[in-house]
Amino acid sequence: MKKICAVGLAVLLAVQASAQVFCWNLENYFDWRDDPVTLDEPFTPSGDYHWNKRKFYAKRNAIAKVIISSAGAFDGRPPAVVGLCEVENRWVLKSLLNETVLAKCGYAFLHRESPDPRGIDVALLYDKSRCTLLEGGFLKVEEFATRDIIYAKLGYAGDTLFVFLNHWPSKYGGAKVSDPKRNAVAQLLSCKVDSVLHACPDARIVLMGDFNDTPSAEVCRQLCRRCRLTNLSAGLPEGACMPERSANLPCGLPERTGIPERSGRQRDQDAIDRQPGGTSLHGHQHDENTKQRPWRDQDAIDRQPGGISLFGQQGDTGTLDRQLPGTIRYNGRWEMIDQMLVSQALAAENPRAEVYSPAFLLEPDKKFLGVKPRRTHIGPRYNGGVSDHLPVLLHF
Repeated sequence: MKKICAVGLAVLLAVQASAQVFCWNLENYFDWRDDPVTLDEPFTPSGDYHWNKRKFYAKRNAIAKVIISSAGAFDGRPPAVVGLCEVENRWVLKSLLNETVLAKCGYAFLHRESPDPRGIDVALLYDKSRCTLLEGGFLKVEEFATRDIIYAKLGYAGDTLFVFLNHWPSKYGGAKVSDPKRNAVAQLLSCKVDSVLHACPDARIVLMGDFNDTPSAEVCRQLCRRCRLTNLSAGLPEGACMPERSANLPCGLPERTGIPERSGRQRDQDAIDRQPGGTSLHGHQHDENTKQRPWRDQDAIDRQPGGISLFGQQGDTGTLDRQLPGTIRYNGRWEMIDQMLVSQALAAENPRAEVYSPAFLLEPDKKFLGVKPRRTHIGPRYNGGVSDHLPVLLHF
C-alpha cells in the first residue's frame, strides 16, 4: 500500500510540475475599425472581407474557447504560456482576455505595435498565478518592416524559462525576395539566444511561432546548429498528402461555422473528469478554484455578441486518431511552419511537441480530399472558421 501511495504521489507531483505552452497563428485577428496608420482597410465593413462587429466577436469567442479546450491536452488547466501571431492591437487582446471565458484564467500579456505594414503583431500571454515576468522585451528587425520578436524571461515552477515568440516574413514574392528576410530575422534571433546561453549555458529556452518555413529549411537548420537547439517539430511527421476521406474525423463537421453549435457535450465528460481536479462541462464542481475551471461560464460567453459555442451538435471535441503532419495545408500538402525549438538543457527534460487538431478546427478538403484547417476566409469569402493554422502545444 505504501508503494502504491508513493507511486501515486510521484505521478501527481509530476503532473503538477508539468509545463504547458501553446502557440497559434490566429489568421488576421483584426477589429472592424480602420486604423489610419496601417493597411487594415480590407478588415472593415466596407473592405474586401466585409469585416464587422458580429464576425469579430464570433472569432474572438472561438479563439478563447480553443485555448480553453487545450486544457484537456495538458493537466486539466489552460496553458501557462500562450504565444499568438497575427494580432492587430492591444484592444483585441484586452477584449479576448477580459470579455471571454479566458477572463478567469488570469493572463497578463506582452505586446507592442510592430512596424509591420498591415499592422499584425505577436503577443505573449502568461498565467500570473504560475508565471512571474522577470524580464521582457522586443527584438526589432532594422533592415525592413516586419513583426518584432518577443523575448520574455519567466519565473516558472521554481525555475527560469526564456521564451522567444516569432512570426517570420512570409514567402510572398518568391525565394529570391523572401529568403534574405527570414535569414535576417534568424540572425537577429540567434544573436539574442547566444547572449542568453553565454550568460547561462544551462538556460531553459523555448523558441516558438510561425517561421513561415519548415524544420528542414536551411534557415531553420542553421539556427539550430548555431544555437545548439533541438527542433521538436522536426520529429513530427511532415508533408504527407493524406488522401483519406473526411469520414476519418472523429465526428461530423458543421456546415456553417468553424466552431460547432452547442449540444451533446457528455461524450467529453469522462475525459475531463479524469483530469486532476477535473470540472464538469455542465458545471458540476470538482475543484473550488474556478479561476482554473472557466468552463462553467460557457452560457455567459454564448450570450455575448456573435458568441459561438465550443461544443458541437456532433458532440466530439477529440483530436484525430493520429498526428496531423503539419499546421497548415496548401494545395493538399501539409507543412509544419509553426514550430517549437528548445535549448539543450530543456531538451534533456524530454519535452514533447504536438499539433493540436480537434475536429472543430477542421473541415473536409473537397478538392484534395482529407481534411484541412477551417479558416476564417477563403479568398474574400467568409468561411466562418477560426484560423488557417493549427495550434502547436509543448509539454515538458
